[in-house]
Amino acid sequence: MKEKPVAFKRSDFKHFVEGLRQGKVDVLIGARRVGKTTLIAQLIEYLLEIKKVNPKLILFISLERPYLELTQQKLTTALEFYESNILGKSIADSTETVYLFIDEAQYDPSWARTMKQFVDQNRPIYALVSGSSSTAVFRDTESGVGRFNIYQMVTMKLRDTLRYRNLSDSDEIDRISYKLRDALIETLKNKDIKIYNAVLSEVVASPLSKTFVFGNEEYLLKGGYPEFYNTEESWEKIALYYQQNVFDLILQKDVVNEFPIKYPDKIRSLLVTLVSNSAMKLTRKKLAESLGLTNTRTVDEYIDALCQAFLIRVSAKFKFQGYPSTKEKKFYAADTGLRNAVLGVKSQGITAPERGQLLETAIFNHSLRLAFYIDHKLRDSGYYWEVDNVEERDLVLDFRQDYGFVLPIEVKNGHCGDEDIKRIRNTMYRLKAPIGIIICEGKIGTVGNDLILMPAWLFMLSC
Repeated sequence: MKEKPVAFKRSDFKHFVEGLRQGKVDVLIGARRVGKTTLIAQLIEYLLEIKKVNPKLILFISLERPYLELTQQKLTTALEFYESNILGKSIADSTETVYLFIDEAQYDPSWARTMKQFVDQNRPIYALVSGSSSTAVFRDTESGVGRFNIYQMVTMKLRDTLRYRNLSDSDEIDRISYKLRDALIETLKNKDIKIYNAVLSEVVASPLSKTFVFGNEEYLLKGGYPEFYNTEESWEKIALYYQQNVFDLILQKDVVNEFPIKYPDKIRSLLVTLVSNSAMKLTRKKLAESLGLTNTRTVDEYIDALCQAFLIRVSAKFKFQGYPSTKEKKFYAADTGLRNAVLGVKSQGITAPERGQLLETAIFNHSLRLAFYIDHKLRDSGYYWEVDNVEERDLVLDFRQDYGFVLPIEVKNGHCGDEDIKRIRNTMYRLKAPIGIIICEGKIGTVGNDLILMPAWLFMLSC
């Protein structure tokens, strides 16, 4: 694939630039090819060109490199070489901050002990450690990783893909998105939909509104993997490249090599099954039968491995009291673009039912990010609501612990009618929810004092 130069910086860049402080260790986890290494390169460029840091004070090392297979203590060996041959002294003796960027840390489980020692000994360092599997990165449970700042990098949100496509309007897109998000968060915290509604008319009237609508459709196809946008090739060529060169590589390196996977071909089939049925309910028993497995425990282990590698997400049936149901779950592709690339979906080949799946998948993934901004808790899973296999709401965000309420969200691939409003209000009554949201076409605004109606692009811009 022929790629464009990467001048674009996603929202994560600002977060890390503001946190480049001595005595700090940040841990960045996220799916392979999501942009972690690019982010590190941009931070190094910032240190060199903007902060004018001496290049000798910056070390980048990827622990995935084959030559490091010759040693067990990969990071320690690399640091010793750096001190002797580049820095010219021990890091402990440095009078300036030393910046350590350690990529693919899961290839050396001892990294956490080394970084903990650096923190405990007040070494003059800032470290950013990245990894492509959350379980593998934290395999060494005795390392005291609670001292580190954990940050999960996911595929780009709609906002970032819009900014990438429209660099000249990047600041304005950011302003609109942040204003929407802040207003929606205040609406939810104060249980007052007038706060959010006051911002909607401004955004709908924006000259960029047509750009947002077009970008939403592109996002349903391409999702948020940077490579799907950072190229001059057609979508079909990008998808074929991922099928032939990337998909199995991700599975092998971040799933099969990192977890006790006895049947690699089965987990591949499982992933294809789950992403092709994204946003649909499936039982472990049926999944086991479709894979020719007799033990549902194996299915559970494989699903967990795929979740830990950030390839899928799970939604359980919400229960107002007690634990959520584990019998029947909904599964979501962690990114619509990866799902479409794997399945070979053509740029003009999305059917109406498939669009509904993609819409709910994108909304689900964005809603977990909205939830993070509300209560600052990382979520890789969510909930749906169902009563007697009849009444169902697509998503339920649970904020009871901090704010005492839940938020039901219904996603419709089309217009919303009076019956849809009646049904979600019935759910709101059952769940004692002060506010509900319907994602639909054609209507933007509020109904009464408790219901918000908006298209998908407006919701995703608010996350």
